[in-house]
Amino acid sequence: MQPCTCFLSAAAASLELSFTVPGATHVSEDPKAESPKVLPVSSPPSNHIPHLFPLERTGQGLVYEYTLGEEKFTFIEKCNNPRSITLLIKGPNKHTLTQIKDAIRDGLRAVKNAIDDGRVVPGAGAVEVSMAEALVKYKPSVKDTAQLRVQAFADALLIISKVLVQNSGFDLQETLVKIQAEHSESSQLVGVDLNTVEPMVAAEAGI
Repeated sequence: MQPCTCFLSAAAASLELSFTVPGATHVSEDPKAESPKVLPVSSPPSNHIPHLFPLERTGQGLVYEYTLGEEKFTFIEKCNNPRSITLLIKGPNKHTLTQIKDAIRDGLRAVKNAIDDGRVVPGAGAVEVSMAEALVKYKPSVKDTAQLRVQAFADALLIISKVLVQNSGFDLQETLVKIQAEHSESSQLVGVDLNTVEPMVAAEAGI
């Protein structure tokens, strides 16, 4: 029987269990109740030791403990079928850590949504330019003050492209006019290339 590692919740953690679990060479106490659900191993959590063998043996290749600051962490690496990962975030203060965690969470959610939906939209302000042009064409079909509201919505959508250009230090009006003209002529989703300040098909550029 190959050696293995047994992960226990705080309620059941006891080094004596290393003698009751066949082949367990290391018993790791996990103080957080939710952690067993997100371990990067292929075996599901179990509350019955006999059920662990042989069906729920997993394939972690390297397990070790390492102290970072005042806390001890258990590292699980080189798994055959990893199901999760742990990101170690460092920062000078709590506010910075909160900002980093929020940014990571938002990014991961965006990736998850793209995978679940199976669809993405081009960036670089391309979608907003296209929507703004469509609204301008739609404006004559409404009457009175509704036209002002449609135009205000179209102008608001262009804020994305305007901010991109302004933050890059380029001429706002000239760049925006070129992007809108290119979109009208090509009927493609054209955005702004912030390296050359030229119109580009955002999807072809991978943006």
